[in-house]
Amino acid sequence: MACKGPVQLQSRRTSRNPGLGLAYVLLVVAIFAAVRLRPGGLALLPVCPWRALTGFPCPFCEGTHAFVALAEGQIGLAWRANPLVALSVLTIFLWGLVDLVGMLTGKRPQLLLSAKEKKWLFALLGALLLANWLYLILSSRI
Repeated sequence: MACKGPVQLQSRRTSRNPGLGLAYVLLVVAIFAAVRLRPGGLALLPVCPWRALTGFPCPFCEGTHAFVALAEGQIGLAWRANPLVALSVLTIFLWGLVDLVGMLTGKRPQLLLSAKEKKWLFALLGALLLANWLYLILSSRI
């Protein structure tokens, strides 16, 4: 659905069925709980194949550390580990909470973007990914 003018946020009536956002909230909470209940679990994870092959971090390296830091309430540490992963996890969690409120009230917010705005959004996301990767390379502990 295309929209005219600037980005619009509107509320739409929906059924009270759980949405995808709720699933994301539950997933984030479940992983946070698993991290909290099994300290030292990071040692069981495999090494990043890209880093092992090239010696440089991939755009998502240190993402697990960022996630664990968020689970422990250490937002600054999460940001230093991988800003894009930290921002993504927080955004998905907040989006899920908004979806949960929408499910309970029967009104879910809907973001309407024109085709041009979608292109800008994807360009912005690509730029964020590249900036994050550059940050990880420059701050790498190689």
